[in-house]
Amino acid sequence: MSNYIGSSIANNTSVQKSMSLICPIQSNEKKRDIAIIYLVTSGLSILGASSVIIFSVLKRIVRSPEVHPLFHLALADLILASLWFAGACRWFQKYDSFACFYLDVVAEMAHLASFFLTVNYGLNAYIRLRGKTKSIANFQLPSVSSTTSYVWSTRILYALCWLVPVAIMLPLLLHVYDEENSPPDNCTRCLLLFDRPKPKDGETSSHSIWKVYGSIALVATLAFSIVALMVVYFLTVRTYRKAVLHSGVLTDLQRVSIDAIRNKVFLYILVFLLCWSPALVVASCDIAPSITITNLHHWFLVFLFQGFTAPMQGFFNCIVYGWARKNFREAPEQRKNLLLESEDNFRFPRSRRTSYGSLRSMTSQKGGGEGGS
Repeated sequence: MSNYIGSSIANNTSVQKSMSLICPIQSNEKKRDIAIIYLVTSGLSILGASSVIIFSVLKRIVRSPEVHPLFHLALADLILASLWFAGACRWFQKYDSFACFYLDVVAEMAHLASFFLTVNYGLNAYIRLRGKTKSIANFQLPSVSSTTSYVWSTRILYALCWLVPVAIMLPLLLHVYDEENSPPDNCTRCLLLFDRPKPKDGETSSHSIWKVYGSIALVATLAFSIVALMVVYFLTVRTYRKAVLHSGVLTDLQRVSIDAIRNKVFLYILVFLLCWSPALVVASCDIAPSITITNLHHWFLVFLFQGFTAPMQGFFNCIVYGWARKNFREAPEQRKNLLLESEDNFRFPRSRRTSYGSLRSMTSQKGGGEGGS
């Protein structure tokens, strides 16, 4: 009898332990609060990303080198925020694990795409800055953004940023999903980043790669993006400083400009880390579930911070990369100036040929007069 009771207690303990690993938060009230936070924060990101997209389209500045990387990033943020909003809305409806699985996978693609496009934004800024400094040093007027190599390289980068996330998550979609034999999961209920997307195919092995595939993809891509952002922006500050010091004399105004670009780069990196540090903690613990029990006892606070930060990426990006930048706000005026300059350049050769002709006629008349005299 005692053995039976002991085995029952052990079984109940193992069941509770497995449940805590599957669903760190058991209270529906707490999950409802997180779902409401998801609705508010993702709604703000939808408004922020949409404002950048609408402004770029209406002002016809989408193809501008200053705006094009931001437009792609805002588009990814809009898709991601819409998926966050849809998942939170679905939490209050009838739960369907089969539909939520595909929602999680598509959202994971949007997560990875937003990471890559954030790095792509910094890489574009570095390439354009480096091209401008070389043009100034070599006394050349054309900008690097107008060269054929730059145009094709950026097209390839944009294609990779959108297609690589699909290729990474495609094996998870192709994995067999057994809807009938999958146990009901009342934990996530379509709340994104509560649990990485994984097929509910009845596999009990905790060592299966498919159980942590989504977490591995998110952690690896996020770690790569953080390192790449730091490297790219460090090179950007270094290049800008070298360009400023090219004259050999460092004035107070130049020191202010160097400090301004350094603070802006620090803000870019800080916003990215602020948005995704809680999500990185959650995904890392999902890869090693033992960390959940041994070290992290306040899961609700972790998910609460995640709800306030991760869905807000679109809102923060629209301010930091968009409306706070003078180049973005004044891009329509710059476009008008470029159009006027192109028209002037188009008329310039004809006027110059006229002046050359008048100069040549004046020279011939002078030569004829001298010959006559």
